[in-house]
Amino acid sequence: MLMPSVNRLGLVLAIGISLAACGGGEGDSSSNVVTTPKSVTPPTSIPSLESEKDRLDIVVNDITLLSSSSYAGYSFSPTVFNQMGEVSYTSDPADIVVDNGDGSLMVLKPGSVTVTATDTLNGYKTAKDIFNVTIEKWDNSSLKADSLTLNTLGDNNTRKLNVRGFKGELNFTVQPKYDHIISVDHEGNVTANGLAGTAIVTITDSGNSSYKSTSVIAKIIVTAVSADTLSYENFEQEYSDGLFIQANKITGAPIKSQNYFVWDGQDVLNINPATGEMEILKAGEAIIQANVEYQPGHSTSRESATFTVKINKAEAPYSLKLDKQSVVFEEEKRLQPSFNGSPESVSYSIADGQDVLSIDPSTHFPQINNTGTIDVTVTVPENDRYKKYQGVISYNVIKAPHPGLRNDFIKSEYHEDLSLPFHLVGQKGNLSIISSELSGITLRDEQLKIPSVGYYVLSISDDGGRNYQPAANNATVIVDISQGVQPQLEELKPITVVYDNDLLIDLSKYYRTTTNSDLEIINISNKEVVTTVDASILKVINSGTTVVTVRKPESSNFKASNIRDIVITVQPVKSSLTLSPQSVVSASLDQKSLPAPVIIGANGQLSYSLNSNSAIDVIKVNKDGSMDILNAGVAIVRVVDSGRGGFSESEMTFNVMVAQADNPIKFSYPSIEYQDNLTLSPNISQPIGSNEIITTNYKLLSSNNNNVEVNKSTGELTVKGAGDYNIEVTSSSRNYKESTQIINGSVKKATHPGIVIDNISVDFSPFKKIKPVVSSAQYGKRIYMISTESPSISVDVNSGEISLNDYDSGAGHFNIFVYEEESDNYFASEKKHFIVQVNSPQETDANQVFSPYYTINQNILTLKSDLGIKNKLGVGTTYNLEGSRFSVLGHQALERNQLVKVSMESKITGEQGAAIFRLVRSDSCISEDKIINWNEISSCEGEGLSYNVTLTLIDASDNIKAGGVWLSTGPIIIARYGDRKFYSGPDGGGYSNTGVFGKGYSEPSNLYWWELVNITLDGGDWITSL
Repeated sequence: MLMPSVNRLGLVLAIGISLAACGGGEGDSSSNVVTTPKSVTPPTSIPSLESEKDRLDIVVNDITLLSSSSYAGYSFSPTVFNQMGEVSYTSDPADIVVDNGDGSLMVLKPGSVTVTATDTLNGYKTAKDIFNVTIEKWDNSSLKADSLTLNTLGDNNTRKLNVRGFKGELNFTVQPKYDHIISVDHEGNVTANGLAGTAIVTITDSGNSSYKSTSVIAKIIVTAVSADTLSYENFEQEYSDGLFIQANKITGAPIKSQNYFVWDGQDVLNINPATGEMEILKAGEAIIQANVEYQPGHSTSRESATFTVKINKAEAPYSLKLDKQSVVFEEEKRLQPSFNGSPESVSYSIADGQDVLSIDPSTHFPQINNTGTIDVTVTVPENDRYKKYQGVISYNVIKAPHPGLRNDFIKSEYHEDLSLPFHLVGQKGNLSIISSELSGITLRDEQLKIPSVGYYVLSISDDGGRNYQPAANNATVIVDISQGVQPQLEELKPITVVYDNDLLIDLSKYYRTTTNSDLEIINISNKEVVTTVDASILKVINSGTTVVTVRKPESSNFKASNIRDIVITVQPVKSSLTLSPQSVVSASLDQKSLPAPVIIGANGQLSYSLNSNSAIDVIKVNKDGSMDILNAGVAIVRVVDSGRGGFSESEMTFNVMVAQADNPIKFSYPSIEYQDNLTLSPNISQPIGSNEIITTNYKLLSSNNNNVEVNKSTGELTVKGAGDYNIEVTSSSRNYKESTQIINGSVKKATHPGIVIDNISVDFSPFKKIKPVVSSAQYGKRIYMISTESPSISVDVNSGEISLNDYDSGAGHFNIFVYEEESDNYFASEKKHFIVQVNSPQETDANQVFSPYYTINQNILTLKSDLGIKNKLGVGTTYNLEGSRFSVLGHQALERNQLVKVSMESKITGEQGAAIFRLVRSDSCISEDKIINWNEISSCEGEGLSYNVTLTLIDASDNIKAGGVWLSTGPIIIARYGDRKFYSGPDGGGYSNTGVFGKGYSEPSNLYWWELVNITLDGGDWITSL
């Protein structure tokens, strides 16, 4: 019993070491942990596991976690040598590491700690070891300092450094070669010394009990003051969480008040309008406009300036905790690498051509397939704040402990070449026979080859295969094979012989192919005909008929078989004519004649003729017995012996066979390109006599999408489409063999004839949709695309429907391409170009047109819409409208600020300019007035609405302020629409999807009303005072 005990212990030790290498919790890596090996004296002998108290001591080496590798909450698994059960840990002091309960330790803070490891397993003594863990102070990678821009003089001469992520006391110093440019105090306030230039400040964080002292630098830019120019600092920084930036006026006179707003890039930051403090939301670029009001006494009371804030994407704030990890094989176990940080989305990829891991299609995590080493690429995609992160973790999947084999019992009856399928419960690899007591049984490819009847006891081992360790214990398999039943003895054909002296009948020669073994004679019904000479040999005694009863005898492996009767007939000798084996009685059609046959046993004159029931057109028989060949077929020749002396006349017949010749006919179809309503006839090559009647049959074996049909009799093909096809043609005639030929044909795809499509010219109206006019037939799926993307127009890629989304007076010409994809019968078409010309909206198409004129006395105008207004009879065509959405088109609109930037043109010179208007939407109900945002739905239940807007001129370009009459380059387009379709009519209109027909009613539409606003304004410096 000693050797099995040693084997089991070796297995336990191997499993323990494997589990330790695998790690626990979040695992560890050779790059994270430094271990100090202990000196261990191995035992002089392995204790017997029969005693529940004996076991080997565990050993755990001292561990040092480097400063760059750990953090609060980091988990690592000490390697426990000789581990047999579950390991728990206690530490002193208790506030540096803590036991996770899964064989790993979690870091709480840096320091040194003494840890006691305890290994417990039922039936064995508890094993302990004490080891030291040292956790170095951490690097502070979160320490950041923003750069500053100062002025040499004035309000912006002194600013405080913004420092984030510090852990202890801060110390500020100016690098020596820059101390003539700036100075800094102990609180981080930086003051310009009057000279312009760039300087560097070093900020040192003293750290604390958990973090090392760390330093960063901040760049300080000092600019000279320009007394008459208002300017602000442009910023460019890397994104970080919680980043705030303060707007900084660099130059300009002292101000009374200022306000800020985001001109572009509202998604990048939020800004406090009063203070200029900016909260950074994401990476990107924003343009900020600052409006200042100066103290009384300045020539200019108000002034505006813009500055840019550029936020660059930061490096990803997360990384893999481990770059290497060992795991024990577990079928389809999913692996999830741990991260420093919390990425939102992670993907995993594995190189092709390996079978260790695969990506689970449901969870998208790596899952275990087999043992081995494999690299997994881990990718966190970039987002609007951080760059892409990519790392590699190497997994080493090691063999799992074998679950053990179960004993088995097999019982069977013997038969020839007995082979039994063999698989044991718990089997993981290849089985082999360790001991079978010289039984002769062999095991190969999970089949037991049994040589004979017997009772066998086998010892079976399992090598564990690729993914499991060898089985610790062999399985015992008992194989009980009992005597089998002989295969059924089939019916034996009768034996007929002609009597001769000393004639022997050997049954084994007659039936060798049937029985495949010797026969045993049981009985002879008529022993005057034959008698037994040996076990299966009979001697012929006389003519006559007898029945011999036989069987297969009993053997060590088989019982005796069933019995069978053999009918044996011994014919008496009689005079007869026979055909010599050397006679030629068969020919092919290619031969012209056959020689006369050789007749054995003839005693007189021989004569030859066709038998009365013979075909007469196969051969012609000559007087000397030679034969001329006429056609393929079978003829019967009659031979008469005239007799001589004591022999009487006798006759015989024999068959003459003339075989058909090989069939030389060939069939083919021409190769063509697809056409509608096309038929094809086969080409037939017929190098045979014209009198030969040929029978043909055509069969369609396969075709692409049933692209052809075939006439079974004539072979004519009806072409339905392009593609390959296979036709089987069977042809035959009397003199030629039946022949089958496979014709592989092809109908090629046709060249696309092209697309014919008209150009489109359309007057703009909001949300208008236009269908393209295609006059050519469609052969494949049509694809539409616009040559240059534009916010003003879009096209449906499948239907080609064109949507007018906005109007731009400077861009009304759009190029659109259309082509058809390759189809079953046609190749893809070439791209066809057509033009969509979007003309300016027509005043006659709009529901209402306004022409406001702005002067020094009139910079605010209210435009009152006729939408929803009752007529003198008390009813309006749209009075029942219950509210609408609102959209401004035609010019650059800032919905959030309710501003419209209108392109203007001088009436005299044609010079281009721009004016900014505030457009306030006021939808008044009977009971109250409402000023609402553009994107809100106006609604007054049960009440009528009036729909008005107020346009206020708030600013203009300098050339407009210089004077002159200016006209808008195109109208402002105001559209009111909704989710429900509305129709207008004499009764005030209503909602419907089906349409209302009759005089005075419109078709239901989601566009309720649209208006054109053509602006004229008198320029002048009065605009500056707005």
